[in-house]
Amino acid sequence: MKKNFTDTDTSKLYVSGCLHLNHNPKWDTPLWKMRGYNSADEMTDDIIDTINIVCNKSDKLLVLGDFCLNTNLIQFNEFIKRIEPEIWMVRGNHNSPWENAYKEWSLREHGHYANHVKWGEVTYLGNYVQLKWNKRSFVCNHYPFAIWDGSHNGVMSIHSHNHGSYAPSLPDSLDTGKQLDCGWDVHKKPLSFEEIMEIMNKKQISISDHHTSDVNGGF
Repeated sequence: MKKNFTDTDTSKLYVSGCLHLNHNPKWDTPLWKMRGYNSADEMTDDIIDTINIVCNKSDKLLVLGDFCLNTNLIQFNEFIKRIEPEIWMVRGNHNSPWENAYKEWSLREHGHYANHVKWGEVTYLGNYVQLKWNKRSFVCNHYPFAIWDGSHNGVMSIHSHNHGSYAPSLPDSLDTGKQLDCGWDVHKKPLSFEEIMEIMNKKQISISDHHTSDVNGGF
């Protein structure tokens, strides 16, 4: 699926992922502690506050999966209401509790599991979206790719999932392709696409297979 967005003076597109709101796993060192918080509630409040400081109500926030965990549907809806920008949601590998509720709604309304539709306050984009932001091309999903559509021709890949543990997608990895982990643990805030472009402009195109810049340009 493809989606276009052009920044204006009143509305910009931001991206983040792996927010893990309310996540309170029974680990020796739970995620909220690894992030420097005293509790899952404190982490959740700080992430939402940071989003609302960075983004305006008229902006869009593209969440690249793993919005929340250990959360019931009432809590999920409360988090959505507290976040001021409109949320565009890409499916991650942790989709409780909203996915079952979304599937039930989608089957009632559309007769199938629909993508790129508005569901309450959220626009659900499915597993993967090809995005043109200000005429620049991006592949957006939860996981990183080794090769993606148009990677040999300057199309950029943004994802989350790795919590900063996948070196090729870090901001200072310059020769491993135009890909970027936009997750919360890397940047501690939503990124504007202007900020993403500042990073991507320093990264080099990496060609890992038979495709070259003169073979089948990207979307």
